[in-house]
Amino acid sequence: MTRGKPSVHKVKLSEISHNREYELALFMFRNAGRLLSRAHLREAVWGQGPDASSRSLDTHISRLRTKLDLRPRNGFLLSAIYGLGYRLEAIDSEMLGAPRSEPMPLAA
Repeated sequence: MTRGKPSVHKVKLSEISHNREYELALFMFRNAGRLLSRAHLREAVWGQGPDASSRSLDTHISRLRTKLDLRPRNGFLLSAIYGLGYRLEAIDSEMLGAPRSEPMPLAA
């Protein structure tokens, strides 16, 4: 693998028309690479307590994936971590063809 300038991927937040979607996208990008629990996202974006149960977060995440085209080929992956939350990761285009390594352990 050659080291050079990191690839730059642009995401157009102008594609987002709803305030909550924008707040969620901004929060995810500011915390890229971190595992964010559903409760933490609900508190940070909606101001709801950790006990609030709703599918609204899942719907907003799905819309962000679609509107911002958050896919590895575009430099980002927004993944659900079952039972834990969501993580937005920047994907290096050079790594797309590389063999997959072991998953990183979760922080305690």
